[in-house]
Amino acid sequence: MGTLVLCFVTHFLVDLSGIFFMYSVMMPLASSHEQMLSWVILYNFMAFAFPAAAGALADRFVKKRNLLLSASGCLLIACAYLLPRSLTLPPVFLVGLGNGIFHLGAGKEILLESGNKYAPSGVFISSGTMGVFLGTFLGGRFMPLWDAFTLIMLGCFAALVLWSRMPGGEREKKRAFVQKEDGPQLLPILFLFLVVLIRSYYGSMQKYSWKNTVFMSFVFTLCVMGGKFLGGILADWLGHKKTIWLSLGIAGAAAVFSMSDPVMGCISIFFFNMTMPLTLSLMASKIPSHQGFAFGFLMLALFLGTLPTMLAGFYWFFSPAGMASLCAASLVLLLFASTN
Repeated sequence: MGTLVLCFVTHFLVDLSGIFFMYSVMMPLASSHEQMLSWVILYNFMAFAFPAAAGALADRFVKKRNLLLSASGCLLIACAYLLPRSLTLPPVFLVGLGNGIFHLGAGKEILLESGNKYAPSGVFISSGTMGVFLGTFLGGRFMPLWDAFTLIMLGCFAALVLWSRMPGGEREKKRAFVQKEDGPQLLPILFLFLVVLIRSYYGSMQKYSWKNTVFMSFVFTLCVMGGKFLGGILADWLGHKKTIWLSLGIAGAAAVFSMSDPVMGCISIFFFNMTMPLTLSLMASKIPSHQGFAFGFLMLALFLGTLPTMLAGFYWFFSPAGMASLCAASLVLLLFASTN
């Protein structure tokens, strides 16, 4: 439990620090929208695409030092804040790399500790959502917080290093259980990857006209976070198949009325995100003894899912029928992946 709480809090602070850096440090330095877009893509690539390759290396070489790996990510973010403001690409590279390495180390540790439970992964990943929101909100308003975030990341580094030295006998028992899964299952792995890619695209196109105030954006973010947080808990209680039917069924039905009704929009995004911990835990079970790659591979899906809207303005599915169809496709893919 202690590791989960620490990673939950640190995840919030890492995403908050990373997004704040992009908005407060880098955005004022950009000479054009295109330049800022290129920096955002670099940041996202290092934070989400790079861990897919790094995860495979972590599985091979980082056996019991996952928290130290995540701590090094916090240290890299702190270093990015300390670089001269005249630089551009090096700090973006460092803050993105630090973000990705933290997620990889902490995510792998949580998966190893969780055994066959869905709740821990959902609790862990949920806090980053609020970190991204607050980083975006604060980034353009409170630039003097630069030094504070440097200290925060150094504090997170110290906390993770100290906690990594605590006894871990119970963790080893749970890890032994996870390692007993069967060999890789390629088709379910592909389907889970597609589910996360769809979820990422779905989230990136949520440009509701009623989500035009800080308050409504905050409420919307709470619903995203709450869905991720409670999805794994519900799956452990009801079972993953019932949770898939319930969450995506309600999400699709509410999406039909979400364009003009904020309540329906919030209900839809809340239930849609309930499947996040399911995809993560299921992916880890389909790739035995490679939890790092499983986590990183789904982070790659998150990165790819943002590209259609970011680069091509592809919002074709942003309609009642389009969103409902994406919910239905996710339901079918996830049910098949969880059955096989």
